[in-house]
Amino acid sequence: LGCAASGYFQYISIDFTLFPFPFPSPITMVMMNFLKVAAATIGAGLTAVVVGMVLLLRRISNSVGLAPPTSTMIAEEHSETKCALFRHLPNLTKKLAWRSLGAASKTPV
Repeated sequence: LGCAASGYFQYISIDFTLFPFPFPSPITMVMMNFLKVAAATIGAGLTAVVVGMVLLLRRISNSVGLAPPTSTMIAEEHSETKCALFRHLPNLTKKLAWRSLGAASKTPV
């Protein structure tokens, strides 16, 4: 930026070779558009994956369901003393079937 003055500014000359071109180059514009599209695609992809996982887990949970305990389970388990969940919420003992791993009889698997 060059200035010549005698009292007040008589003229201001700007040397444009010292400054970059004021508008972005076509390559820069293409790269910026590419980055915007890539960011939007990644965001949409991650959203789809999260929503898909939530829906999958809900379907799995709904397909299994909850079974009430049988009278033998309640008699054998003593779940109020062995399971911390049933110690804190004793009304669940009649609604939710639970077996400790040690109480299950041997299986062929």
